[in-house]
Amino acid sequence: MQHLKPISIGLLTLVVFSQSSCALVFQGTRKDVEVVCKTPGASIYIDDYYMGKEEVVAGLRRKRDHYIEIKKEGCITKEVNIHRKLQAGWIVADVLFHWYGAAPLADGLTGAWYTFDKDYINTSLHCPDADSTDKD
Repeated sequence: MQHLKPISIGLLTLVVFSQSSCALVFQGTRKDVEVVCKTPGASIYIDDYYMGKEEVVAGLRRKRDHYIEIKKEGCITKEVNIHRKLQAGWIVADVLFHWYGAAPLADGLTGAWYTFDKDYINTSLHCPDADSTDKD
């Protein structure tokens, strides 16, 4: 009976790992996106939510696109769209290693198969009022 315990633990470990999804385990459902604006006092909004000023790192959900606005009074607002991109490698890994389980379904539904077309935005705003006063 004593020698059955290691076999039971090994079998349980195998079942747990065979049911876990690759992309969800290795990269999760969120991805950090950094937004930096060199214009002092510029406000950063992601999906219409105020996130901070000048420099923000946000963990965005992989399963959808996102919209970023950078604005400051007297300056032209900068708009950036971040689009999700399918990473085919994760689908292949799920099909090869987990075709019989719920892993492909979990990765697909949570968005873990995706990444973003941009994860770093570095910009500055054009401020016509400030530019005209600098020339005097």
